[in-house]
Amino acid sequence: MRLTFWILLLVNLVLFFWSQGYLGEHDKAREPQRTARQVAPEKLRVLPVEVPPPIVCKRIEGLTEAEIDVIKGGVASAPDWQSSIVPTKLVPAFLVVIPNFPDRAAADKKKSELRKSDIKEIQVVEDTELGPFALSMGMFRNQSAAEQLMQTLSRKNVHALRMTKREVPPEKLTLDLRAPANLMAAKLPELMATLPNASQADCPDQ
Repeated sequence: MRLTFWILLLVNLVLFFWSQGYLGEHDKAREPQRTARQVAPEKLRVLPVEVPPPIVCKRIEGLTEAEIDVIKGGVASAPDWQSSIVPTKLVPAFLVVIPNFPDRAAADKKKSELRKSDIKEIQVVEDTELGPFALSMGMFRNQSAAEQLMQTLSRKNVHALRMTKREVPPEKLTLDLRAPANLMAAKLPELMATLPNASQADCPDQ
């Protein structure tokens, strides 16, 4: 019994000194002081979540191919920008030609002869339907203009003229530009200032 008493006394002393921290660090998570050492809730500050600007789309109409190339090589090539040409239907065009040259040399020879008659707008074209080579005298969006050219050339003794109808892309094209709203607002007015014949509006799907 005496031995048991002394063992219990020793164990209690060890527990007492341990709880007072005399024997080193112990699990403070079990102490009530742990709650007191927590960060005060009233000092917590909720930081706002950064929301990226929305993506907007603007449609620019009335552009030439050259203007589209400039836009796509400039602002539209910058990070965060996307561009796409709006698909368009082909439109009729009327081509005035002198067809059926067997090779380019023959076409070039006839071209030189016509230039001596002060006829300047001539191009040699490869065309399986008209050639293999032909001389293009001009292309028009309406038939009456093509017929008028044929009459003018006939008065200059240009023979073997032919008018053919083709389906070609429209003269003016449309481009959709997409970018974050803040970039679009900053850059679009500057871009439109360089395109006096173009107009802009929201994309239909926006």
